[in-house]
Amino acid sequence: MIVSPSKLLLATLGLTLLGVGLVGCQQAKLALQDPPSQVEPNRALPDRTYQTMEELGPEVLPGTEANLIMQGTVIPVTLSHETNGESLTLKLQSSGVLVAEERYRVIPGLFQFVGASGESYVPPITLAKFPQANRANWDWDGKVMLASQSYPAKATIASSPDHLNSAGGHFETMLVTVELEVSVGAKDPSRRTLKFWMAPGKGVVKRELGSNATREPRATTETN
Repeated sequence: MIVSPSKLLLATLGLTLLGVGLVGCQQAKLALQDPPSQVEPNRALPDRTYQTMEELGPEVLPGTEANLIMQGTVIPVTLSHETNGESLTLKLQSSGVLVAEERYRVIPGLFQFVGASGESYVPPITLAKFPQANRANWDWDGKVMLASQSYPAKATIASSPDHLNSAGGHFETMLVTVELEVSVGAKDPSRRTLKFWMAPGKGVVKRELGSNATREPRATTETN
C-alpha cells in the first residue's frame, strides 16, 4: 500500500515516538490536576521588551518534572539539559527511558527551535530575537525535514503576554505561537500550530507541538 505524502506527514508529526504508547499505558490512570484557583485570570499582563537573552532566559532548564501528554495519555517525565556548542537539547525521560527530545539553538541574540523527535526545521524557527517585545509578529520560510524527506514550509509567528495556569503552578509568560503550513504535494498545505510559553528566568515552561503533543509543568506531589 502506498501512503500519500500528506498522510505520512500528519502521521509523523502527530506520533514520532514508537515507545510512548507502551510507557503511557502504565500512566494513563494519572489524572490532570485542576489549575490553582488563586490566580487573577482577568489581570492583564503589561507589554514589555526583553532587552537581552539573560533577561528572558529561554535557555534555562524549566524545572525537572513535567507531564508529557500524547493523544490524551499523560506520562510523567523528568527533564534534563544537554548542551553542545550552540545546540541545546531538552530530554524527557520516564522511568529512566528517553521518550522525547526538544532541540533548540542558542546563539548571541537569538533563541531558535530546531525540532523534536523525528522532525527538524531548516533553518531553525526563531522564537526570540533580542531585544524581543512580548507583542510582535514575524515570519519564517524554510523546510520541514522528516526522516530522509524534506517539505517546503512557511510560518507566521506572533508573541503575546500570557498567563499560564497549570497543575505545576502559575507563570507569567511570553507565548510564542507558530502557525505552520507545510506543502506536501496536495492541493492544500498541511497546517499545524506550535506554541511555546517562556517564563522569565524559568525557560520554556510549556510547549505544544500540534494538538496531540504537549509538555507542561506538573505538581511536585505527582510521582514518576
